[in-house]
Amino acid sequence: MISQNWLRVIWGLLGYSPNPTQAEAIYAILNGVRFLLICGGVRAGKSFTTVAIALMLMEPTVEELESGGVGSGRAPRHCWIVGPDYRQARAEFEYLWQALQRGGFVATVSMPLNPTSSWVMTTTWGFKVETKSSSDIRKLASYSVDIFLMVEAAQQEYEVFLRGQERVAQGRGHVILSGTLEEGLPWYGDMLKRWEGPNDEGGFALSLPTWSNTHAFPGGWDDPEIQRIYRQHVNSSTLDHFEERYGAKPRKSTGLVIVEFDYARNVRRMQPDYDVPIELWVDPGKNCYCVLFVQVIGLVTNVLDRVYLRGGIAQDAIEACQANPLFDLVYKNRGTHGVIDVAGRHQYGMPSHIEIWQKTAGLSFRSNYVHQDVGRDVVRFRLRDDPKLGHPLLFFNSHMTNAKSPDGQAADVLAEFELWKWRKTGANRSEPRRPIDSNNHAIKALGYGLYDHFGPTEERKVIKRHRKRSAWATY
Repeated sequence: MISQNWLRVIWGLLGYSPNPTQAEAIYAILNGVRFLLICGGVRAGKSFTTVAIALMLMEPTVEELESGGVGSGRAPRHCWIVGPDYRQARAEFEYLWQALQRGGFVATVSMPLNPTSSWVMTTTWGFKVETKSSSDIRKLASYSVDIFLMVEAAQQEYEVFLRGQERVAQGRGHVILSGTLEEGLPWYGDMLKRWEGPNDEGGFALSLPTWSNTHAFPGGWDDPEIQRIYRQHVNSSTLDHFEERYGAKPRKSTGLVIVEFDYARNVRRMQPDYDVPIELWVDPGKNCYCVLFVQVIGLVTNVLDRVYLRGGIAQDAIEACQANPLFDLVYKNRGTHGVIDVAGRHQYGMPSHIEIWQKTAGLSFRSNYVHQDVGRDVVRFRLRDDPKLGHPLLFFNSHMTNAKSPDGQAADVLAEFELWKWRKTGANRSEPRRPIDSNNHAIKALGYGLYDHFGPTEERKVIKRHRKRSAWATY
């Protein structure tokens, strides 16, 4: 429990007390919240809030004060400040260092000018603070920390957050996420929306709109500067941008084909079951060659890894698959080794994709005619929570990302769920609703494989009985 005396010390170090909105985050920590997300608008004071919370959690114990953190019977407590790179992690570090320096609480500090070097500080009671870069996620491992502070969290992959949870688990530490939504990855906005209400993840989220910082904008929402900016966006019909950049509220996604995907529900860290063969589910698209490494265990489908090559050909995909450690488990299959788009059988005057895979890798594939609506629906159905099991039937390994290419196209599997959209219909809305045929190669591969294993959803079984064979097309 954080003492009142230490809180008074903190406000003295920082120079002022939190405003009512910032205080909500602080009260959450005082009430036992371990996973906190602070989403801020421009100049909302999120850095002040996160540093204040870090200082709260760094309160020295009697034992630390007596020993300086040395010889206390356990490793000194530790805080990682994790940014997309070292530079972006340094702002919070410097803010924290300045506050502790004012109190005479800094024992040692190292702040090299090299942009790829870590900054390290130790307090007089032995608490260690260190900057980290998530550009090499493998370095976010090795030992436990007490505070895992993600700055500009929306610019970092979801896997970084999962690593943070692992690092604090042993000591029951805290993960603090701080950042803006602008140009951020979608998982951050999804988590904000989940954690703003009751949830089973133990998380608490708070939006700090720009106008909540009454130190910078004394009039709050009615501050003349805020109202001037608001009018500019209203007049230019960019209100969504205003709400995201200044109001710290996620923009509403419109036109998405797959709306059921959710990071918290459908993404988790997984290891293969070495007793179960792995299948390859393949969509040899013209613009993207996608291969999914999949294990089906009972009703659950785990997508363990992928090869996702924009502009790639069959030979490129095969070589990338053969270099993957999971490829050896594919050969455990007796008979066929996965599922491919039925178009993979077509030759067009040259060897088909199935023939290339057979000749080059010794693998054979099944294929079915799957109507595009059916393939889409089996994916949507298995992304949802199963009412009997209480969890979804489709999961993705957490090292997959929603990366995009410079031209805004999907560069990895999870990006498709935010980029695959419906075509805009004409003014009379007489045209049938059809999705745009791009940014959907992994979803297509999922459709082939899920249909092959489980068939259509119940509602689609009825549709299938009434369709003519000629109405079915390659999905």
